[in-house]
Amino acid sequence: MRSQSTAGNGIEFALRSTGGWNVTDKSGAPADAATGRDVQVRIVAQGSTGEWWFDGQLVLTTTRIERSDDGILGFIADGARVSIDDVVVTELPPRSLVRDPALGPITIAHRGYSSLAPENTLAAVEAALRSGAEMIEIDTYTSADDATIVIHDSTVDRTTDGTGAVDALSSAQLAELDAGSWFSSAYVDEPLPHLEQVLDLIKGRGPTLLLEIKPGASYDETEMQLQAVLDRDMVDQVVVQSFDAQVIRDAKTIAPEIPRGFLTGSVSGDLVAVANELGLSAYNPSVGAVLGRPEAVAELNAAGIAVMPWTVDDAGTWARLAEIGVDGIITNRPGEHIGFRQGSPIDVTVVVTEPGPDPVAPAVRVEQASTQADPATEQPVLFDVVFAEPVVGFGTDDVIVGGSAGATSVSLVELTPGVRYRVAVEGATADGTVTVSVHADAATTATGVGTAASTSTDNDVTVTLPEPLAECAVEYVFANTWHNGFIASVELSNTADEPIVGWELGWNFTAGERLRAGWLGDFSQDGTAVTVVNPAWDRVVDPGETVIAQFIGKSIDPPVAPTTFTLDGVTCGG
Repeated sequence: MRSQSTAGNGIEFALRSTGGWNVTDKSGAPADAATGRDVQVRIVAQGSTGEWWFDGQLVLTTTRIERSDDGILGFIADGARVSIDDVVVTELPPRSLVRDPALGPITIAHRGYSSLAPENTLAAVEAALRSGAEMIEIDTYTSADDATIVIHDSTVDRTTDGTGAVDALSSAQLAELDAGSWFSSAYVDEPLPHLEQVLDLIKGRGPTLLLEIKPGASYDETEMQLQAVLDRDMVDQVVVQSFDAQVIRDAKTIAPEIPRGFLTGSVSGDLVAVANELGLSAYNPSVGAVLGRPEAVAELNAAGIAVMPWTVDDAGTWARLAEIGVDGIITNRPGEHIGFRQGSPIDVTVVVTEPGPDPVAPAVRVEQASTQADPATEQPVLFDVVFAEPVVGFGTDDVIVGGSAGATSVSLVELTPGVRYRVAVEGATADGTVTVSVHADAATTATGVGTAASTSTDNDVTVTLPEPLAECAVEYVFANTWHNGFIASVELSNTADEPIVGWELGWNFTAGERLRAGWLGDFSQDGTAVTVVNPAWDRVVDPGETVIAQFIGKSIDPPVAPTTFTLDGVTCGG
């Protein structure tokens, strides 16, 4: 505050740097402070936001307060003589995400300042930091070597010069990609950042990070990301969100102190009940859903839950959402939105009142269901179909079961509305495979964008069912051996509850043995494969009973007893 506080820079928010002061915001007060009269000043610093009050009047606000680990409270008098009394310091709780409707919604930079710099890069995040946006949203996927990569799509195809799924590439391979040239030649060789780099860039600089963990992330992946937040003591500077309710539940378990938001394409049902069950601080639906049910904003706000819709880039919808009372707006144009809030929109053209469809089709992948540790050992064989964004119109007709296992039926249960579906494949026969895939363009987003299933490298999961085991046991005994020859007996025991009626026993020689003659059965050899078929008078083996067949063999090397036997082509299990 200057002594001539009515000047245009009479009141300032500024950051002390090594070279002086970096003024982020300035304004004039209604009266000069240096007139010999008392002036009541109130300064509020809460999170990244700040307020200057002069004689009971709010004269300046900021969203760009930066914090240091060793900051102190105090006064600096530079070239002036002042008297200060009646000082009151009040510790404030973290600022709620729910806004006073009179203040309007905050600005949330979508994928950083993604209309100014390539999305989800450090350049876009830095631009968003300088724009004055209160929050910055990013997306994450996990690499093949468990690094958390900041990227929106499950593949690198759209936003880099590479190809392939993120989870199929190592962090070293991802580091070689150019994530900037597709946007502008000014950003050649802009790399894909890691989550830790974004956290380090943002820490202490004011804005809150809105961290979107993509649907289908495992518990370990979620834990790894939240641990990076905890390690940096950034609990008050991060909100985690996801379209996947299970990811939110995992986040609640792992780090309940980090605020959570739920992304959704609809606002149907009991929203407050869902918010309470997930322990939400924010409910973040699509803009179309909010405009279709505007009363939901007041319902959620009354329960202490903020509403921050996505993704809005036109002034007409900004104004409508402000009237409805949303708490934040996720936008690709944060600088323009801040100008709009200040009453001087920058390059804003009101064209439509409804947002157009996101041009990026949501990815989809199929994975083995997390609730089934080993899908090959039991039926039904379970799969999860997970979309990166909510879709409509997805059903059993859009699930294709392939392979040669003879699956007879498919059922589908919606786990997370529009995002995660549980597929159960029944009647698969043994000794085969089941492949579940999602039909391309089988589903669309709420705004009509078709899914990109046909381009997803994670689109199929193949499960090989176990080979069945026969209920039998075989003992292979050498009765005698000599140079270049041996006599062996094969004893077949029935371990089942039912009799074996007719039997064919098989095994493979492994040391060059040759069959010369056999008795108590019909012996034959084809290559290394040997079979013995029951004689007509000994074709039934009752439960618990044993039959014996014997033969003479020839071998140059010492013979080796086989370890695996088949009964009628099926491996003996005992």
